[in-house]
Amino acid sequence: MIIFTVIVLIYLIFSLRFPDFMFWLAVTIFLDPGGYIITYVQRSMIGGLQITDVGIVMLTLPLISPKINIRSYFNYPDNKWIFYFLLIYAIVYHVIVFGFIAPGNNFKSLLHLLQYERLTIWGFIAIIPGYIFFRRSYHLMIRFAFITSILLVALYMIRQFTGLPVIPLRIAERGIGTNALRIGMISYGYAYWFIYISLMLLIYKLELPWKNWIYIIGLVVAVAQILSLTRRSTLSLLYSFFLIYFFYTRIINLNIISFRITRVFISIGVLILILYLFAPDYIRYTRDIMENTLNVINLGHEDMDYTDARLTRDIPGHLALFRQSPIIGYGYDALWYSNDVGEGGLSANDVPLTAALGMFGILGLSLYSIYYIKTFKILYQSYNVLKAHYWNRFAGQNVIIFCILMALFIAYISRYTLNFMAYFLDLIDGKTRVISMLSWGVLLASRDILAQELSFLKQLKINE
Repeated sequence: MIIFTVIVLIYLIFSLRFPDFMFWLAVTIFLDPGGYIITYVQRSMIGGLQITDVGIVMLTLPLISPKINIRSYFNYPDNKWIFYFLLIYAIVYHVIVFGFIAPGNNFKSLLHLLQYERLTIWGFIAIIPGYIFFRRSYHLMIRFAFITSILLVALYMIRQFTGLPVIPLRIAERGIGTNALRIGMISYGYAYWFIYISLMLLIYKLELPWKNWIYIIGLVVAVAQILSLTRRSTLSLLYSFFLIYFFYTRIINLNIISFRITRVFISIGVLILILYLFAPDYIRYTRDIMENTLNVINLGHEDMDYTDARLTRDIPGHLALFRQSPIIGYGYDALWYSNDVGEGGLSANDVPLTAALGMFGILGLSLYSIYYIKTFKILYQSYNVLKAHYWNRFAGQNVIIFCILMALFIAYISRYTLNFMAYFLDLIDGKTRVISMLSWGVLLASRDILAQELSFLKQLKINE
């Protein structure tokens, strides 16, 4: 606890004077590019606290600087709506209903919820600094993102080609009836964004400084995703390629089948060529995973003696508890958050949609869905802003904001469609909730920056 106190005091002192730099440093630490912190920093080093506890404190401390006007966040209707809705939901349903009433008016359950799942309750506050600091100093975020991502892919390639343990990796057998090894980064930090951005630069014909380096980061991270042999990651990667191209055709009113689609196929071809040159077996492994996915979807079939545990154990367990209390949900139980099957862990984070149904019930999810409906509206507004910028040729004046907004737009469209089983994950996993709300802060801020620029330029034309 002494170390934690010292960290907070030092961070507070610097945050008062350099709030922007310290915030983006905190975001970078929280994202943990490469996974060094989660791998090497033990809880005992910070008095038994979770790493995320230190992270959320570091994210919010810069707000107390006299240079920061917190009320600027609340000057915009969407910002206010999201904050107050999530605040009311957290108090009324997450704490009182889920934590106390549903478990049988149990004070012990309520105390455990407040103690062990605190970030899932109040992690939504991260949207405030995410919005404020992006509008103030997005250039700092870009520097942190670019520098850490360059270092990340360099260390990853050194590890892959030399075997030197310069970056921690997750290495394990895939379990699909082959000797395939999953080789995955523990954390990508900001680097995953560069897959989207590199493809946008190619298809949308945009220009950015260090464009070739952005291509390299995007390519290496895409290869790393495939080497992880995760069905969800591989499908999401291909789906994101399609979405970027699809929305390009919608923005410029182009037929989906056009010459520009060759750029997507070239990108996929380059990716396959790199895999063929450096890890040819993983092309076959990826194909086997895709075939296995189709077999797993067929519930009665077991391919290579492998059955997805989510379908045979997790989902049935979630639905069984849902049936016990379908309206308000089963309520808090520590087993929801455990992946230890031997002790009855329910692995809620693996299949959030069915887990949340069991945890919060029909009423809880129906109420929270109002928030999702609001986010759909925000995404639609963001699309219109992106389209207006591109049509008016203003993207060239603020390409980086355009790319960031488009990357987040694509990421959320992918999450809300292909990854629909991840709905309500932000009510289950604290770190995910904080990262999600930081992302929403950045998305809202980038949308508002571009919208105000459009309004300003339109006004200039009127005055002329």
